[in-house]
Order: sequence, then structure tokens, then C-alpha cells
Amino acid sequence: MPVKMKDLPISERPYEKLELYGEKRLSNSELLAIIIKTGTKEETAVTLAQKILKLRKRR
Repeated sequence: MPVKMKDLPISERPYEKLELYGEKRLSNSELLAIIIKTGTKEETAVTLAQKILKLRKRR
């Protein structure tokens, strides 16, 4: 069963992490996840962002 954002500790959630620590402490996938906003039933926005970034690296 996939992990849901609400099941993650607050310090691991992109929006909350941004508020707590600022954008310089977020990974590229976390920043992209904030832009994406929502995931799917199977994947979080962070997981989708990681996949997008991996596709970018292949080129």
C-alpha cells in the first residue's frame, strides 16, 4: 500500500518543510512536488516528481 502524505511526519512533507526551513533545504523533487500539488491514489506528488526528474536525466 502506498504511503500517503498525511501519514508522513510533518517535517517530511514538502509544504511544511518549505515553511519550516525555506526552499534551500528542499530537494528538487520536493520543489517540483509543490508545483504538482497532488499525486494519485498510487503515488505521492513527491514520487511523481522523482519519476519526472529521472526521465529528464535520461536525456
